[in-house]
Amino acid sequence: MNESSRRCDINASPRCLRRSHIFISHDIRTAASSTSSGTSSSSSTSTSSSSSASAALPTPTTIQDSGCPNVNGNTVTKSSTKLAQTYKIYCDSDLTGTDQASLVVTSLDECITLCFSLNWTQNRKDVGSVWNEKGVVGQTAGTCWCKGGDNIQVTSRSGVVVATPIPSSS
Repeated sequence: MNESSRRCDINASPRCLRRSHIFISHDIRTAASSTSSGTSSSSSTSTSSSSSASAALPTPTTIQDSGCPNVNGNTVTKSSTKLAQTYKIYCDSDLTGTDQASLVVTSLDECITLCFSLNWTQNRKDVGSVWNEKGVVGQTAGTCWCKGGDNIQVTSRSGVVVATPIPSSS
């Protein structure tokens, strides 16, 4: 099998996404993407190339109301073919834990879905969502943080909504 047939084209195969690491920039105003081609060789030469681009990310114009404080304590379940995860909603809260990803989104549901995708692709169940609905602490309203790790705790923070994974009983 040659090198080019072993490369994974993420645009052509969802399986490639499950094997690759996803990095989402913490800088919510710009995102850099880079691509690189594999090395190809003939009997005497070897070439490789790479390129990068930077583009502005749109800032959400309408942030959907989370429903807080009325949704405080409610649960939401996300599921895929290999994972079902239930999250508990906490209004005016924050999560301890390690930052896994950050992206500006328009709703709490989008934030939960983003963080659920990390649980799904990385075969884990500890990643929860922190959605900065009100844009407090100098962040853009709608900033979603996916946080994971051992011993995650819910803390108090006005204007922020948390969806923390509930451990399964199995």
